[in-house]
Amino acid sequence: QHAIGAICLRAVVANGGMQEVRRARLARRVLDLVGAVDVPVGVGSSGIAYEAEDHEFQMDGIDEMDSSRLVDGATLLEECLDAAAPANLHVVCISSLRDMATLLETRLESVRAKVARVAIMGGLQA
Repeated sequence: QHAIGAICLRAVVANGGMQEVRRARLARRVLDLVGAVDVPVGVGSSGIAYEAEDHEFQMDGIDEMDSSRLVDGATLLEECLDAAAPANLHVVCISSLRDMATLLETRLESVRAKVARVAIMGGLQA
C-alpha cells in the first residue's frame, strides 16, 4: 500500500532490451529499498536487443539480489488479473508492450472486465 493509501502496487513486470532478468533484478532491489518487499516482480519478454548505458544498472546490491525471488512475468500478470475485482486494475506500461499484448491475445475478455485504465508511455527514436 502506498504511504498515503493513494495506490496499491500489485506487481511489476520487467521486460525488453534482451535485459529482462537484469531489469527485474533492478526493480526488485528498488522495491526492497523503499520497503515494498511484498510486491512481486516478474521477468517478462525479452524484446529487441538494446545496449544499456553505463548508468542504467549502477546500483549497489542488484548483482547480489537473489533471482529466486523473481517470478515468471506472464504468470504474474494472469494472477493479478484473476485476483482483481471488476474494473479495478490500472495498468501502466513504460517499456515494451509485448507482455500486455500477449495478455490481450490470451485473456481479452478478462482484461476488458478487470482493467479500468491503461497508461502507455510513448517514445520516439530518431
